[in-house]
Amino acid sequence: MNNNLIIIELDKTRTLKYKHKALKMIEKLTGKSISNLDLSNVSTETIEQLLYAGLISEDKALKIEEMEDILDNCDKDYQYIMEKMVEAISKSFGGDQGKKQELATMAIERLEQVKNSTGTNP
Repeated sequence: MNNNLIIIELDKTRTLKYKHKALKMIEKLTGKSISNLDLSNVSTETIEQLLYAGLISEDKALKIEEMEDILDNCDKDYQYIMEKMVEAISKSFGGDQGKKQELATMAIERLEQVKNSTGTNP
C-alpha cells in the first residue's frame, strides 16, 4: 500500500500523489520552486496546475486543459480541494496534520478574498 496516495472526489474519484516527477512538474508549471510555493496564497490557475501535477501519475492521458472542466464538474468546494492537495503535498514531505490544516485554511481565506474583491467565483 502506498501511503502517499490521497483519494479525492472531483468529477469522479481520483488519486493525488506528489512524488519527485509531480513536484518537478509543479515547479515547471508555476515557475516557482517548491520551497517558494505559498499554498496560502494561490490563484485558481495554480490550483489547476497543482491538481494536474498530482493527478497525472494516475491518468497519463490527462491534459492540463481538462482541469477547468474537472473542477467545474466537481461537487466539492475549494476548502475540500485545498485540504486534499495540502494533505497530499504534505505527505510528500512528511508534514504534520496541524500545519496542513493551517495552510488549507489560509488558502481558503485567500480564495474568499479574491472572490469578494472581484465579485466572481475563483
